[in-house]
Amino acid sequence: MADHSKEIVLRGAVFDERTASDICRVEHFDEADAEHFRAGIESGLYNLLSVEIDGDRRGSIILSWERGDTLTLFVNVLSAEHVPGVNIVSEMVDMLTVYAKAQGAGVLRFWTRREGLVRITEQMGFTRNYVMERAV
Repeated sequence: MADHSKEIVLRGAVFDERTASDICRVEHFDEADAEHFRAGIESGLYNLLSVEIDGDRRGSIILSWERGDTLTLFVNVLSAEHVPGVNIVSEMVDMLTVYAKAQGAGVLRFWTRREGLVRITEQMGFTRNYVMERAV
């Protein structure tokens, strides 16, 4: 059961070594990906938030907006340390949903290869939207 006594705060952040480390913890991401996101954050393409739990930075979130028929908040990176008693997925989805709605978005989107995360988020009302790709 989640410990709702722990305060979770998302705060605007500046790209730093912690951010790069959080990005590189994501499966299949490396220093080149960290550099891509650093450049995008500095240019304003992406927004960086620190994930703080009880005042300690425990991770990073990198967001962007996709404009189409419906404004979409896209979670490019969500990397946070495990904190006993905190259901980080549920907490982040709830917080990001409120933020997305306040900004006029109608969709919250992320990509993942993690089957466990797919199962958890499907139970929260997310649907699979497959992307096919190959190297060229």
